[in-house]
Amino acid sequence: MLNIRIVTENKKDYLPLLLLGDERESDIDKYLERGELFALYDGELKSICVATDEGDGVIEIQNLATDERYQRLGYATRLLNHIADYYSSRFSKIILATGDAPSILSFYERRGFKLTHKIPDYFTMNFSYPIIEGGVALKDRVYMEKELPKMMNISIETQEKLARSLSWETSELLPFLPYLLQDFWELGSDPGTMTELIRRYVPISDKTRILDLACGKGAVSVKVAENLRVHVKGIDLMPEFIEYAKQKAIEHNVSGLCEFILEDVNEAVKTERDYDCVIYGAVGPEVLVGPLEALNKLKETIKPGGYILIEEGYIPDDGKHEDVRFNRNAYLHLRQWMALFKEAGLELVETASGYSEGVLDSDTGLSAITARANELMEKHPDKKAIFEGYVRNQQNEYEDIDSTIVCVTWVLRKKDK
Repeated sequence: MLNIRIVTENKKDYLPLLLLGDERESDIDKYLERGELFALYDGELKSICVATDEGDGVIEIQNLATDERYQRLGYATRLLNHIADYYSSRFSKIILATGDAPSILSFYERRGFKLTHKIPDYFTMNFSYPIIEGGVALKDRVYMEKELPKMMNISIETQEKLARSLSWETSELLPFLPYLLQDFWELGSDPGTMTELIRRYVPISDKTRILDLACGKGAVSVKVAENLRVHVKGIDLMPEFIEYAKQKAIEHNVSGLCEFILEDVNEAVKTERDYDCVIYGAVGPEVLVGPLEALNKLKETIKPGGYILIEEGYIPDDGKHEDVRFNRNAYLHLRQWMALFKEAGLELVETASGYSEGVLDSDTGLSAITARANELMEKHPDKKAIFEGYVRNQQNEYEDIDSTIVCVTWVLRKKDK
């Protein structure tokens, strides 16, 4: 399994790989001990990066290198994304200095870095031998920067609703969510299930419009656009998730079909209109105030005859709230949901059984979240209880889904006028 570690001891053990990123050991010595060393393993060591705190909210990437046997496999990109997630809650900008080879500049530009200035003839004046990168002898030292995404200014009420819907005990966890979930793309509904349900019920054409509310990292949006060739708009309030979704759309060649917007879904439902289908997957109706309010707000975003795909869990009619381990008051009995559909004027077309929350429900996924939480505890010991609570709630929710809660995707149709 791919794993990224922060190395705090024996950093010189990584010197062979560090020398791929910096030619001289004396230069590496200037930043290695004061910097944080990130090592990416996928079985064995693949990539490393050293980042330093330069003050005033600025992080500088001093060294980024990938084992030559594993270059162009996405490891450096994964490490850069990890570092951006890791520092985004505390820093505003990442800077770096590199050579003027077109392949290097293109790599960083595709990942959101912009050129700020350069030092002409830096490499020819400071090295007695040519520095070759990508078949090009480096000449100028080029400086680049990337603004780290900032958290939206959302109300405390919305933060608390989001906290409850995502297995948190407090909204203090919000800035750390990208770091905790960095190992996963699929954070909510199963893209395959949503794609198949849309294919089954929604008329498909080049004018079909799908709205994906609380889209997370865009896995559903991207896969729906890729497989059905329809236009999808994804909305989420996590800037790191939106940036990740945009990158995935580019990777899957659907950037022309996908639009990702940074916005609170409570505001989005007030203005988004005339969609053929709206997806509300594994978010929780409490984010939109409550179950009936959520249904009515979702209904307003679609055309007459349009569809709502809502993934939700319920307690069987013969079940008890007391049997639910986590957030028991958030779940309704099945009969209550059926009554709400009728009250909202929605026709239940299909109940798709099963539930998928990416790999978050697997033992491997829980282990990954636990490992990330442990890393954060080391970095922020004052918040240890918060991270421990998140892991505990994830485990309880997993056990609820396995034994007590029935999770389904409902296909609801808005009646024609």
